[in-house]
Amino acid sequence: MSSSGIIITAILIGISIYDFNILKKSKLKITKCVSSALITLVFNLVLLGIGALIGSAIFGSNNDYWIIISLILISGISYFRFKGREISKGKIKTEKSKKKNYLQKNNKLKQLKLLQVLVFLL
Repeated sequence: MSSSGIIITAILIGISIYDFNILKKSKLKITKCVSSALITLVFNLVLLGIGALIGSAIFGSNNDYWIIISLILISGISYFRFKGREISKGKIKTEKSKKKNYLQKNNKLKQLKLLQVLVFLL
């Protein structure tokens, strides 16, 4: 196995183990910890493929720059995934944004303005 394969494997397994340890320290059931770690591993494998496609499209297939792009993509998304998770009473919850209500009001205003412009043009 080349050095790039060892680096990718170590990073993916390391992130999954980190996810398992965070959940285990929060006193969740082992099955939830393992399932979340496996979901993290599969999700990161998909991100690895996406990063490989992006890196190969930009830099060509003759180099290993795709590894750098994949690692940045995996670490960034995993960071925000771990940061946005809230654990309480044995359940994993994701933080919900309060911006949703504002965005719905803003979207309705835009639709109303568009409707007014269309009525004016007719």
